[in-house]
Amino acid sequence: MPTPSEVRQRTIFGLIGTVVLLVLTVLSFHAFSPEPASAPASPPSIARNGLAQICAEQAAVDQTGQIPGDDSDGAPPTTDSLAAQFAQLKASDPSGYAALVGANGGPPSCPTTTTTGP
Repeated sequence: MPTPSEVRQRTIFGLIGTVVLLVLTVLSFHAFSPEPASAPASPPSIARNGLAQICAEQAAVDQTGQIPGDDSDGAPPTTDSLAAQFAQLKASDPSGYAALVGANGGPPSCPTTTTTGP
């Protein structure tokens, strides 16, 4: 028959083991849970940020009037047109293009804005 101190030791070690198991379970659930949709590293956020960057670059090219790929001014070539970039993505990585379409909620396009001169 175990002595009272042995019973106490077993009980304490049992409680410590249970607490450790509980902590590890909570940490593993947290580690494997999906990130919220608003997290900056989620694929839809990356797709939206990438599209916004492409649109900003295209708008800058449109404002300067420079033809994409024209390096006559000595500057490095600017971006291709948005349609050409998406056609290249669709040809090289159809699943990536499909993911972008899904994250964007439809075919990717830049918002059209009109600016008037001063």
